[in-house]
Amino acid sequence: MINGDYKVPPLIIQPFVENAIQHGLLNKQDGPRRLSIIATLHEGFIRYVICDNGVGREKAGEIKNRNKPEHKSYGILITTERVQLYNQNDQEKDITITDLSEDGQAYGTRIEVRIRTD
Repeated sequence: MINGDYKVPPLIIQPFVENAIQHGLLNKQDGPRRLSIIATLHEGFIRYVICDNGVGREKAGEIKNRNKPEHKSYGILITTERVQLYNQNDQEKDITITDLSEDGQAYGTRIEVRIRTD
């Protein structure tokens, strides 16, 4: 590392941001649409947190199955493998996807991606 410069695999959070917009936020009918992306250094990792207030993964999946039932997406799987290769481990905790809900109602998705800094 030179002057706080870190090497990061190109486009590593792009599939998560794209999914948040395309599947979560664009399907939201009411209220404001919000997407936040935060990057911090934490215990030897760059920690990205991508959070949206969209319809949630379950509802987005239902909509996708109605509109494009034959379409299979591999972006998250491929990105998970890339992160594990880059971090040189098989840690499932390097990518954490949390469905946000309250009283049984989905209100978005939170994704955390950890990339080692050393």
